[in-house]
Amino acid sequence: MRQRTADKDTGIRDTRIQDTGTDLDDAVGDEDDPLYLSDIPRSANIVSIAIQRASRMLRNDLNRMLLARGDLSLVDFRLLRHLNRSEVATQKELIKAAHMEQGQISRSLASLEKRGLVTSCAYPKDRRIRLFSMLPAGRAAFQAVRPTILRHNTQLTTFLSDDETDLILKSLRTIVTRSRRSTEDIEGAD
Repeated sequence: MRQRTADKDTGIRDTRIQDTGTDLDDAVGDEDDPLYLSDIPRSANIVSIAIQRASRMLRNDLNRMLLARGDLSLVDFRLLRHLNRSEVATQKELIKAAHMEQGQISRSLASLEKRGLVTSCAYPKDRRIRLFSMLPAGRAAFQAVRPTILRHNTQLTTFLSDDETDLILKSLRTIVTRSRRSTEDIEGAD
């Protein structure tokens, strides 16, 4: 059986699962577990892996749903959503708004422009900077899939109480804050 442990001095729970010598599946899950947590290494952090897997699965589900409804990927949708709000944006602003890598944004913007959904022009004060805006076809494509996204997002959480939603959000904020601090500590030590 595998179990979680807590540090005796700090009281902080160690979310890595420790092997106690019996059946692995007793504590972790079974074949009905959509996160497949029974296949993780014994020394891995189960919470970290569960969050990463859930994030990837939710993103992939949204991407598949969008592509089934039209010609927009999830990255395309996020860019159009931002352009729908701001009308004009630089690539740097779009990267920040979408929380994605520059290469991914560049490829999506090039595709959106080629398909006639967005347009770009040089920024008058610095011709190296491109300004992007949504064309009517882009607005129509965005508006066509937006209700589907909203419906999907609503269905993900309607079964949760307000307290459960608050707990999930509080826990995720705590984990992200600790991750950032840990990353800063490691980077500062170099």
